[in-house]
Amino acid sequence: MAASFYSNSVHVDFDSVLEMDEPGMVSMFQALVASGLQGFLGCTAVVYEEALVEFFANGRVRDGLVVSSVDGVFVEISEEFVQLSLDQHQSSSSSTDSSSSLRFDQTDVDATASSLPPASQDLSAALADLHATLSEKIFEYQSDLFSKLHKIEQSVCDSLRDQADIFRNLSQGARQEARTLDDVQTIRFNDFRKHVPAQNASIFTGLADVRQEVQAVNAKVDIMASRLNDIQKDAEATKEALSHQLLEFQSSAQENHSVLHAQLSELVDYIHRGGADKKGESGSRGLQQPSNVQVSASAERTPSFAQRVEMAQRHIFHTVLDADANRALFERQDAAERDRERRRREARVLKRRRRD
Repeated sequence: MAASFYSNSVHVDFDSVLEMDEPGMVSMFQALVASGLQGFLGCTAVVYEEALVEFFANGRVRDGLVVSSVDGVFVEISEEFVQLSLDQHQSSSSSTDSSSSLRFDQTDVDATASSLPPASQDLSAALADLHATLSEKIFEYQSDLFSKLHKIEQSVCDSLRDQADIFRNLSQGARQEARTLDDVQTIRFNDFRKHVPAQNASIFTGLADVRQEVQAVNAKVDIMASRLNDIQKDAEATKEALSHQLLEFQSSAQENHSVLHAQLSELVDYIHRGGADKKGESGSRGLQQPSNVQVSASAERTPSFAQRVEMAQRHIFHTVLDADANRALFERQDAAERDRERRRREARVLKRRRRD
């Protein structure tokens, strides 16, 4: 997968190639470094596969020189320079500054590019070997790179797989916890549904008891109201009877008062007549009848003064007693009337509260 990013980036590292055990390869790459190809590619120690392919594709041999172009830049390599580089490598002294054998002559390249002679057999064979060796090395580097990329890809896949397993475990745990919570809530809801009917039954029972008590209270109130109505009727009847009795008492009291007044008048007249009779006796005694005849006649005619006084006192005493009794009776009747009125008010208040 990641190898697609490196399809055009296969390269040869000069630092590693120059340490190879192939003298021809080392001298060839030293010549490439000295030719300026390294600087042309813009890298310090890297030659990319594309540049090498272009170099070998455009390579020509003319007068013992290898002439080629890479990205529009012409390069010449002489056989003496390759041999010199090989000798220097064999003597363990490498040099990267011997660029005197390279000549960059644009006029000469343009003049000879169209008429290049055939390459010599030795140089062609060396170039073929070099191309094969480079291809093998490039293949090895590609294989190594692909192996590393495969390992990286495998590690990334393993990491992603581990993360996916972690996420899967987390999601499974979350789902399991959600199911557990749902089960707990379902159990609690079922318990609540079980308890609700019992609570409703107890509430309904309590309401029925309250209704019965209210009905009993209403019945008592009705009984009290009926009793109050009966008492009110009795009070009205008693009031009427008392009114009649009061009228009768007033009439009887008026009659008694008239009788008493008449008796008192008679008593006063008698007293006056007695005084006049005494004066007449002192003036004309000769005309008097016998005393026994006068006393008997007066006794038959009217009671004596003492009797009249006693009778008047007795009548006045009874009249006062009757008045006191009647007054006490009136007070009791008035108190009873007030009590009945108070009970009527209480009954009306109870009826009003019951309606509310």
